[in-house]
Amino acid sequence: MAYITFLTAGGQRIAISPRNQKSTFRCFQDGLIAESRLGEDDVSYEKYRAKRGCQGVAQSPITIVRSVQKELDRLRDAPFSKLDKSLLSLAKRPKFSKPKCFKWFLGDLRLAELGDFSVVYATDDRTKHLRVLMIAVGRWVPSRKSGKFFASTQKNRRQTRPLGASDRVRWAGGKRTDRFVGYSGETAKELFSYPAEGQHEALVAGFREGIQAKAAQKGERALTKEERVVLMVAALEEEVNNGGFDQFFRNSSRRFAPQITHSLRRIRCSRMAKIAQRGVKALRLPTLSVTRIEATMSKDSAERDKELERCDQLFYNAQTRQNIARRLYAFVRANSKPSSSKIQFDLRPI
Repeated sequence: MAYITFLTAGGQRIAISPRNQKSTFRCFQDGLIAESRLGEDDVSYEKYRAKRGCQGVAQSPITIVRSVQKELDRLRDAPFSKLDKSLLSLAKRPKFSKPKCFKWFLGDLRLAELGDFSVVYATDDRTKHLRVLMIAVGRWVPSRKSGKFFASTQKNRRQTRPLGASDRVRWAGGKRTDRFVGYSGETAKELFSYPAEGQHEALVAGFREGIQAKAAQKGERALTKEERVVLMVAALEEEVNNGGFDQFFRNSSRRFAPQITHSLRRIRCSRMAKIAQRGVKALRLPTLSVTRIEATMSKDSAERDKELERCDQLFYNAQTRQNIARRLYAFVRANSKPSSSKIQFDLRPI
């Protein structure tokens, strides 16, 4: 008899018999995915839904992990609007089930069926904080109908092999187009072969992923000072645009706080550097360290939160004058010349 075996993060090894596979496989799969995301950084759902044009305020705080944000980015506006209403209702009055298999997983996971969607989340009974770990189209929806939910199912389908540079671009008459779709193992030289105008953000994201791939293979000590600048500034822009300075200091990006002001000055973003310095001062710490920042952010402070919100607004307003992506791209190009070679990676993702 062929069994399917699961190994949870808690060390539990579970074998499912063929007679139960059909009814329990999806449940175990959802639990494994949600459990694997417990360590991911959080994103403020309130700010995410505001970016999607939703109105109203959640009665209870909701956060989503990075992977869920990517899943929501794929959703069309109509199904997202329905899901948003269901999530707000869920946060106000949780209605959930806890499948028997969930007792083997870490994080006290809960499952809620919200219309066409299945949502796996965890809650804090004391603060009523809702943390969404996974969102998927309900089991009954046939794959051929998924187009009404997702903007593009083919584009986001997971590939079965590592992608090469030619796999992620469109071809016309046998020639590569100038549109950069996304990073797929290109070298710095290959990324520079794309025209920058109109796609600075996409190319900077490509450089960031290339540097991260280098760090994964060779270790962070192998990174140059210039490559670290790219990672720091890109992390700041991503975190602040998604959830403000509060999110930058709460997530793993807080390790960049001691050097972020200097990094912004290096790419000639003096206005942004002053705003970041103001955000750092709002923490009221004599010296910056990951441990001290984490301890400070774990304590409630209305004065600090108000000051960080001011910094958020200043940051958003300053982006019209100082485009970080453009200046970061110029910094990368200046430090990737053969004479300097301070930003070079020719590694393929592991």
